[in-house]
Amino acid sequence: CLKKTFGEQKDDRAEELDPSEFGNLIHGALERWGAGALKDSEDADAIYEFLERRVDAQLVERFGTAIPAIVAMQGESVKRRLRHFSAVQAAHRREGWRIAAVEKKLEIVYDHTRFHGKCDRIDRNDLTGEWRVIDYKTWDSADKAAAFTKKKDGAVEWNSLQLPIYCAMLDVDAEGEFAEAKLEKISSCYCVLGKTADDVKFTEPFQGGMVSSAEAKIRELIPLIEKGIFWPPGKSGEWKWDYEDWIGPDPAETIDEEWIADQEGRLVVVESGSGTAEM
Repeated sequence: CLKKTFGEQKDDRAEELDPSEFGNLIHGALERWGAGALKDSEDADAIYEFLERRVDAQLVERFGTAIPAIVAMQGESVKRRLRHFSAVQAAHRREGWRIAAVEKKLEIVYDHTRFHGKCDRIDRNDLTGEWRVIDYKTWDSADKAAAFTKKKDGAVEWNSLQLPIYCAMLDVDAEGEFAEAKLEKISSCYCVLGKTADDVKFTEPFQGGMVSSAEAKIRELIPLIEKGIFWPPGKSGEWKWDYEDWIGPDPAETIDEEWIADQEGRLVVVESGSGTAEM
């Protein structure tokens, strides 16, 4: 854009990792470790040494030997997070958890809609026979890690359907290595790689026994999406985390009024049961 509009030849973005590249740097190192000989090590130092080498190798592959100063600083930030992770992972392994697969593609069908997913990691516990699907997150902290919130009346309000869908996907995957993975033995959690040692953790696991409640929500959302309905937005907290940087803190003030009016009209049609909203 700079080159076409202003004749600018230099792309400053090449001198700094954007958030997605920062996350990819961490994920890339963890993927190679999770598929390697040290994946089930209880030695935190050995785990970290491997991850450190992978981060350095990726930076050289991306930038060559003349790594920009800002990128080098970001690389050190990645390494700090991975050092904390190595200690947490070693303790996780001592609890019996062993890596069974990384970057595993799974799917599940609800009615006529097929969901595809790629799990960062699937663990099996040698001591209990449990299974756990783990998703790496490069959030600065674990503040937004809760998949659901329980209301005073006991009802569940879903913040994210990712973890329950992972549990359901593993349950229906009939391949030999996962044949014994059934909902009563499956859980899912995030592994948050935050800024500080306290912010690097495996979150409280979501238990497969709650999947049916999440699936009811999924089946509620599918027909709305088919009718082109994506309104109203989620709670302000979820909106802020996912969209504030590029849309703004208040969706009603930053999204086209005509589009919102169209969405509200479609909702009226659906809620009244009078027919299908036109696309």
